[in-house]
Amino acid sequence: MSDNSSRSARYFEELEVGESAAFENARTITGADIANFAGVSGDFHPIHMSSEFAREETQFDGRIAHGQLISDVTESIAADENRHAFSYGHDETRFVKPVYPGDTLSPRRELVEKEVYDEDYGRVVYEYETTNQDGEVVFVDRHTMLVKRRP
Repeated sequence: MSDNSSRSARYFEELEVGESAAFENARTITGADIANFAGVSGDFHPIHMSSEFAREETQFDGRIAHGQLISDVTESIAADENRHAFSYGHDETRFVKPVYPGDTLSPRRELVEKEVYDEDYGRVVYEYETTNQDGEVVFVDRHTMLVKRRP
């Protein structure tokens, strides 16, 4: 099932395991994205900033995007921005393949776990998978959220 809606105001009881959303060709990563992320994060490692360094000193074909940039872009596109929910953390985050400037990302998410957390909140887990323009998986993650239970 694909609803492609990433904005909601649903309570825990309204969420269903198996819900999914896919976002095809959602964002192309640019050199400017990488430079801007370096400026915000302070991570100026040459693997992100120098194509020459990356080609000559690493196994990569050129400079690559920061893993956390790919995580953040995935989240910004595919997350359910539910006003009744907040992040409880990420697990099993993997940067499976490098993302180069010019790569186009297609994130998807699926709700895979749901349980009562306490009298006010439920706990849900979303699995994220992001592919590049060649269909290769570049990023995976499990995002746990606490979602307000119906009053």
